[in-house]
Amino acid sequence: MNKNRYQTLFNFFLLCIIFTGICFRFTNMDWDSGALLHPDEYGLTNTLTRLSIPRSISNYFNTRESTLSPYNQYDLNGQKTVDGPDNRMRWGQLPMLIIRLTAEAVDTTGYTELRRTGRYVSAIIDTGTLILLFLMTWMLFHSVTMALLSTALSSMAVMQIQQSHFMTVDTFAVFFCMLTLLAAVKISQSDIIRKDTRGIWQITSRAWLWFGLFGIFLGMAISCKINHAVLGMMVVVAAFIAIAEQKLSSKKELRRIILLALGMCLFSAIMMVLSFRLFQPMSFRAPTGNTSLLTWHINRDWWDSMQVAAAESSGIGGGPPSEQWAHRIPVLFPLINMIFYGMGVPLGIAVWIAGLYAILRIIRSTNSEWKALLIPVVWSFFFFLFMGTRFVKCIRYMLPVYPTFCLLAAWGLTAFWKRANGWKKAFPAAATCFVLSGAIIWAAVFVNTIYGQEHSRVEAVRWIYENIPAVFQLAGTDESGENPISIPVNADSVVPLSIQTTFEQTFIPARDIRIFQLSMPHVRSVSQSEETRMLEVQIIDPYQQVISDSIAALPKKLEDGSVDIPLNSTYLKKGERYSIRVNLRSGSELMLRRNVIANENWDEGLPFPLDGYDPFGQLYNGITNQVRWSDNEEKKKMLLDTLDKSDYLILPSQRGMWSVCRIPLTYPMTIAYYEALFDGNLGFELVAAFQRPFRIGPLVISDLAGTVSWNQQPQLPIKNLSIWSAEEAFSVYDHPPVWIFKKSSHFNLQAVKALLDQIDLSAVVNQGPTDAIWPEGYGKE
Repeated sequence: MNKNRYQTLFNFFLLCIIFTGICFRFTNMDWDSGALLHPDEYGLTNTLTRLSIPRSISNYFNTRESTLSPYNQYDLNGQKTVDGPDNRMRWGQLPMLIIRLTAEAVDTTGYTELRRTGRYVSAIIDTGTLILLFLMTWMLFHSVTMALLSTALSSMAVMQIQQSHFMTVDTFAVFFCMLTLLAAVKISQSDIIRKDTRGIWQITSRAWLWFGLFGIFLGMAISCKINHAVLGMMVVVAAFIAIAEQKLSSKKELRRIILLALGMCLFSAIMMVLSFRLFQPMSFRAPTGNTSLLTWHINRDWWDSMQVAAAESSGIGGGPPSEQWAHRIPVLFPLINMIFYGMGVPLGIAVWIAGLYAILRIIRSTNSEWKALLIPVVWSFFFFLFMGTRFVKCIRYMLPVYPTFCLLAAWGLTAFWKRANGWKKAFPAAATCFVLSGAIIWAAVFVNTIYGQEHSRVEAVRWIYENIPAVFQLAGTDESGENPISIPVNADSVVPLSIQTTFEQTFIPARDIRIFQLSMPHVRSVSQSEETRMLEVQIIDPYQQVISDSIAALPKKLEDGSVDIPLNSTYLKKGERYSIRVNLRSGSELMLRRNVIANENWDEGLPFPLDGYDPFGQLYNGITNQVRWSDNEEKKKMLLDTLDKSDYLILPSQRGMWSVCRIPLTYPMTIAYYEALFDGNLGFELVAAFQRPFRIGPLVISDLAGTVSWNQQPQLPIKNLSIWSAEEAFSVYDHPPVWIFKKSSHFNLQAVKALLDQIDLSAVVNQGPTDAIWPEGYGKE
């Protein structure tokens, strides 16, 4: 088989990888079963459902009353008339415009439908980024194989796959960043200045085109995320490349060329401002009167939201979500996250080796190779260092450099191949195989683990409906008799039962079930009488026929205890409407109540509505455990009150537990609370836990704990200070851990109070995440 045939087969193989990567982006777009488990998504959805595409150009630019502006609306005198849907909106308007346009075009403007549409648009946009990466690589190196290789690597980058599943602005921003870089490449390769017939250096028409497009695309990128304005520096890099090897006869010519290049950079800046004005009109508003395209007065509402965003990014503001960033090592922490999780180890190592080698080749270059490498190298390393040295080092903030880093990896592997001869080509072939197969395996494992099975919170919610009984819970099995099933029945928070009252409620089984028992978790005698109580339970079919009638004697003493009533075995069909009727045939009055479930603040409350159930409206009572309050006597009182009232405690994710441990002087009591919760000293026992470790055969990788084990479920720590753990945002949206604790018979409020009293609250130091101090030796135990 000749060389060309081998290359054709390899190119076809790369095309298959790219197609697979695109399919990964569209795998299970309803990954949260309609529960809206991404806070940025439901924030954006809440806003977009209240907006609409303006019916005129004037309304589009007239921010004070525009139907596409999330900010407050004003009258002609500048007085506020209507509160905006989201006056703190810090995301760019261009993604909102694209999503809303698409939703209106396909008639999916409803809450759930719009969110799903937004996810598909996000995946489509990232697919467009792959196309732009192919074009950029080909333009720089004129190699179809290298272009396919860079695109294949980027298609398998887990961070890009994950963000394609979210209706957020990140994939949009990356797409327009790539368009801007594509214009920069064209600038660097164009004859932007040349001598005219008089021998005077002049700007060419091609220069006007590409410098103009650079500015337009940059304005669009900034209209997605404001901090991508730093991309503007690349026009200077591109201009430098374009003029670097011009033959000059005097310093005067050098000065003229530099001035012309700087003038074109200024032209790009002007086009950027115009583009931003066009695609981000909500950033401008006249103090009084109407706002038009010619209005350049900054919208104060937008400016204030930018100030809030800047404070949050610096750790000054933002509240508890900023606490996870305390004591994160600049550069190193985002580097670990990119290599180990965002790309996977084989690809992650390859991009950094290739990137560093590219820097060396630029320095030592004796030909024009440096001109092709400079733009991807400068952008990749500059933006990584820019974001990696900020206080907030979110893993997704590095997304704009994933494509260009993959380009460098493809270049590096190709350069390795070209430098080898004969049998030594086996080494670059093996390296390419290792990087490609590693990227494919990590992407496939990620997609299968996260989007190929039920969301960890959805699994937890279904467990709750099955195992935390409502006031009345019907228990049974499936038709085989092997798998237990239970059905919660809607009831008020408190249900009195007496000879004069009857409880009756309809219910619809979510699955076929053969029932054999009715459970009532909290039954209390109203009187002290020890007389025998007889309880009758009837199940009534859709035709009002009694299909199960059971009578049982209850215990004589009932003090908020659980009661199980055996039922005649009865088969109920999924989707049919049945009724349950409960009568107290004899004896004094009983009082039944719901289970009380406590969730943590600054997190998702569980259970959420699923499978037709409205949990806190119909099944349970809920309270909020304010674990993110600063430690003080008021918080101690709150914790004791929450523990006393709760039947179940739920940790919906690692957010609270793993954030407070990063500021130990502010949260000593909360840290002690978590330690006592997990070791059982609070009187609650762990009854269920859910997580999604990645499995490659017997190899088990936990992004949560930052551990690798062999055929063992990862043990998640109570205090997680490991630098090897993935950043919170990598897991908390689509595969967070969940812990569920149940109050045991050993619970003793006074014992819990004595435990918390051991913490000296007078020694608490209220610190922010930027000035948090760790005691000597903390984190090394």
